[in-house]
Amino acid sequence: MKLHAPIYNSNWNLVLLCFFCLQFLSTQSNAQFNIKTGYSFSYNAPEVSSKIFSDFNDANAAWLDNKFKDFRWMHGLHLGARYRFADAIGIEFGWVSRFDKTDAEGVDMTSNEDFYKKYFFSQNQIHFALETLFTEHIGIGASFNYDILSIKARNESKGSKSKILKENNYSSDFFFTYYTASNNGVRFGIRPYVRIPWTEIDYRSLANDLNEATVTTPLKDKTMHFGISLLFFNGN
Repeated sequence: MKLHAPIYNSNWNLVLLCFFCLQFLSTQSNAQFNIKTGYSFSYNAPEVSSKIFSDFNDANAAWLDNKFKDFRWMHGLHLGARYRFADAIGIEFGWVSRFDKTDAEGVDMTSNEDFYKKYFFSQNQIHFALETLFTEHIGIGASFNYDILSIKARNESKGSKSKILKENNYSSDFFFTYYTASNNGVRFGIRPYVRIPWTEIDYRSLANDLNEATVTTPLKDKTMHFGISLLFFNGN
């Protein structure tokens, strides 16, 4: 005799599937997709690169007319998107490009030749962030970042740039956001943050290029950043 599987099993599966679909749709009814644009500012106090520049400035103070400063203040574009659901959770993807530059010049007393050197520091960050929205105006969150650090040098005031250093590392931002009320479909957000690096950067190539020497010992550093981002979000 041929046996048949009970029909009620498939019916219950269908009921459960419909229930979860309805739950998902009810959650998504409050979801929003937002584009974010803005500008980011940050301050850091790197020890290793600061010492490389200060040592060079001190050693050549007699003839340097303009001395190097360190890469402390950085700024750049902040672009990305946010998916907000359940009125309380925001998932963000984004890209931040920060940059700074420093130069020095003078007449080298040893060679009696003009000296000019300019360094361009850039940090491109790709991040994934999760934010909890406690009210319509207050949010707290954290991100996981993939950072691409690059330092380029120019030996003449109008010469081409040469790549000195390029390293990839990981970090996280911990942030607080204050949102204004929506105005014509646009909300403004003020986001102070602290960036904590998880991996180190080796500045050996910078020291070798500046001093025209060969440093074999790693010159690694992990530097925290304190900053603020000014952001615009479309939608309510």
